[in-house]
Amino acid sequence: MDQASPIRALAKAGTVFDHSDAIETATAVFDLHPYNESLGLRERVKIDGQALSFDRTLNHQIIFAAAATELAPHQDTVLDRVKRFLSKLESNMRLHENGLIKHYARPPLVPMLREVARSPHHYDMIINECAFHYYSYSKSRRRKERGYQAVNLSALSLLKERVPDHGVWSTDTISRSVDFLRQAQEELIEGIDTKHGSLVQATDIAKIRSRFEERPIQCYEELISTDITRTPSRGEGVFELERINSSTEAALVSALADIPNVDPR
Repeated sequence: MDQASPIRALAKAGTVFDHSDAIETATAVFDLHPYNESLGLRERVKIDGQALSFDRTLNHQIIFAAAATELAPHQDTVLDRVKRFLSKLESNMRLHENGLIKHYARPPLVPMLREVARSPHHYDMIINECAFHYYSYSKSRRRKERGYQAVNLSALSLLKERVPDHGVWSTDTISRSVDFLRQAQEELIEGIDTKHGSLVQATDIAKIRSRFEERPIQCYEELISTDITRTPSRGEGVFELERINSSTEAALVSALADIPNVDPR
């Protein structure tokens, strides 16, 4: 996800604790990442500031945009760019027939080739086009995409909350992907035929359904409790798993920070 998590953390801390330097740092890091208006995709940046080609992983693009919305109250240009990203999302976000989101972003072919011709360092996008078709038939990739359905939609639901009037939310692409999540909800929580993804699947699904169905988060207390009190495979809460170190546990706790007044049982 590149710098998405640091941007969100610095922006949140800067707002809560009134630290303007944290917000300025987060904004500077956001501005370091080139954004391509034609394709609606962000480029990756090396630690030394060198720009690479586009980040082809769709959830990285979406999560970065969602994290940037924390800066929107402080920087008008951030929100403008997020809106442009959303305007191009339907042409970059591809689905399987059942509504499962495909792992790679896939911009339209002609604009993509035009960008490669203009900037040869984007040659990876040609490889991406080939890989996109190959992985469309991969059972292993399908399991990974199932694991990341809630990851993608959790970030998209946050974007919906922050930019509620954007036209993308009424598109068939969004409605089909949310419908798949509802239909496969229990399987995704139980980890059936899934690989990777979020450790707090049920909590993510609660947020997604609350935001897309426009119902209070309290309506989904049972889902949130599933993550806190147990996991299907081991019968214990996510925060009690031996493989969870203190840093990961802190990151997971932060996932609960935007769920007020919920009484897990």
